[in-house]
Amino acid sequence: SLTNTFHIALGIAEIIKEQDRNNYIVLGGPHVTFMYKEILQNDKKARNLIDFICLGEAEISFLKLVKILLSQIRTNNLLETYDNELHNIKGIAFYGSNDHLNVNSESYKLDLEDLPLPARFKLPQDYYYYTIANVIVNRGCPNQCSFCSRQNLFKKTKIRSISSILTELRDILSMQTYSHINFYDNININNVFFKDFCNMFIEHELKIPWGCEIRVDTIEDEDAYLLREAGCQLI
Repeated sequence: SLTNTFHIALGIAEIIKEQDRNNYIVLGGPHVTFMYKEILQNDKKARNLIDFICLGEAEISFLKLVKILLSQIRTNNLLETYDNELHNIKGIAFYGSNDHLNVNSESYKLDLEDLPLPARFKLPQDYYYYTIANVIVNRGCPNQCSFCSRQNLFKKTKIRSISSILTELRDILSMQTYSHINFYDNININNVFFKDFCNMFIEHELKIPWGCEIRVDTIEDEDAYLLREAGCQLI
């Protein structure tokens, strides 16, 4: 959750817990990553609702956590039985059987190229009909803007390969349900990548409008022309 949506996340968690107190609530995102101590120690309502917090990049830690929780549910054992396994997961915060806040702030090394593409085709279109596809092409940022959380949330700047991005875009186009793509990234933090990224749309004739984030003080007139030629319609 983000700071401005944290109260909404708690409201959803409350509804889920009302259905069954045994349902597990796991939160992640910038707000809880930076504020997990204040949330779990000082916010009584949040502590009663949140079972686990995943810190930072959570693809690996969340998967490991889910496997343990599913094992506990299948065997009907007490969660305390899995204390050792839970303590070994990097990047989570939770209250264990000792009623103390347990935190393993160390994170797993994550390569964006190793992550599977989003399984958009599994979303039932009757319930989740979106015309805009959100695509992540990098994480982190080399800049140190005081108002932004990225340099703290992602310790290292990582950029996906053009071939990986192209594969995802072709998957999106093949579904024929999306009319626009939003790249949730600053696509010009690296000038070589920026030009390769724009030329990818041109060379492979990817005919779909798209939008992105850009650092305004690093863009030149020729870059703006390249963006337009590549089909960019929103910055």
